[in-house]
Amino acid sequence: MAQRSHYRRGRLNTPPRHPNPDFPTWPPCVTALLVANGLLFVLTELGGWRVIRLLALQATWFGHRLTPSFEIWQLLTYGFLHGGVGHLAFNMLALYTLGRVLEYEWGPRLFLVYYVACTVMAGLTHMAFAYAGFRGGPVVGASGAVFGLLLAFALRYPNTQIMLLFPPVPMRAATAAGLYAIASMLLGVTGQVPIVAHFAHFGGMLGGALMMVALPGLFGRPDQSGR
Repeated sequence: MAQRSHYRRGRLNTPPRHPNPDFPTWPPCVTALLVANGLLFVLTELGGWRVIRLLALQATWFGHRLTPSFEIWQLLTYGFLHGGVGHLAFNMLALYTLGRVLEYEWGPRLFLVYYVACTVMAGLTHMAFAYAGFRGGPVVGASGAVFGLLLAFALRYPNTQIMLLFPPVPMRAATAAGLYAIASMLLGVTGQVPIVAHFAHFGGMLGGALMMVALPGLFGRPDQSGR
């Protein structure tokens, strides 16, 4: 309980100092994901469109058929590619800040399963809405998984004050998760900011919610005392 109350009172504009001295600064799974994203970013810069075509999620539909360049592995690999330094930096900051807390609670294996599930569900959601007639096209970025991490953190520590970059104001984790979910759907449906895969963001949260509902015993109950 001491650990949880620390996060309820703290802010996540910088990674908080955990009261448990064994809490790792660089947990293994989060660290591996950070390194993998960095390496794939360098590979993308060197390989250009050849890497994008092979590893990005090719979610363009032609009638009832996907583009021939779609491959099943892209539902995972797209989450390790990014469209620029800013895109990479924002997602990696969120991955480190939120992910290190969740990996400490769940352990690296369960954390990785959750992260991959959010990534895949984000891609599937984007593809489903593209099939329904909304904007499709290639997708890159870890944002879907990051949105899933935000949902998990908000359910466990709803009253923690976190500092977002967009908007740059502190707010409760539960409020931030709710606003981001609503904004993702509204922006996706209305077609605003078309360079962003809004439905993938929502899909990451959906994947996280399904994981936490399907496996409540593994993830534990949300921190009710923090509501």
